[in-house]
Amino acid sequence: MKRVVMVPFILACVLFLYSPVWSAVVGTWDIQGPMTVKITAKGQKTTIIKGTMDDIWTFHEDGTFESQDVGGAWTEPTKKFTVYPDPADISDIFEEMLSEELETDITVEEITEITCIGAEKKDGTIKGKLKISMNIYSSEYGIYGKAKVSCKFVGIPADVMN
Repeated sequence: MKRVVMVPFILACVLFLYSPVWSAVVGTWDIQGPMTVKITAKGQKTTIIKGTMDDIWTFHEDGTFESQDVGGAWTEPTKKFTVYPDPADISDIFEEMLSEELETDITVEEITEITCIGAEKKDGTIKGKLKISMNIYSSEYGIYGKAKVSCKFVGIPADVMN
């Protein structure tokens, strides 16, 4: 009898611990952090653009993720979470941003890496790192290059902001 009761109890505990439904990051967060974009192209001087990422991220219970301009998914198999942003959304954002910053039309040819990981801290914030690598092209100059984005971010629950 004891074994019959223990197996369902253990299974319920495992599901509780691994399900995003009970995750502490479910909800909406105000995200900010310094962002650096390093652009390299053969025969060209390296360009570094510094700015600030300022966004609102929502982690839904069903594992979907959204920000102001990006959709995707997220998981939290341990105490750390991973965000899987939609590469097409990332391409659109950086084509526009890089075209404006470099004052020429930039096409994102390929996203070669997206890594976005973080964890909830004891103070109720989330902290993490975002890294994106992409191959880019300037049709005006006929130049191919690479752009690497890095950002360390901090998030506070959006309801704390109000």
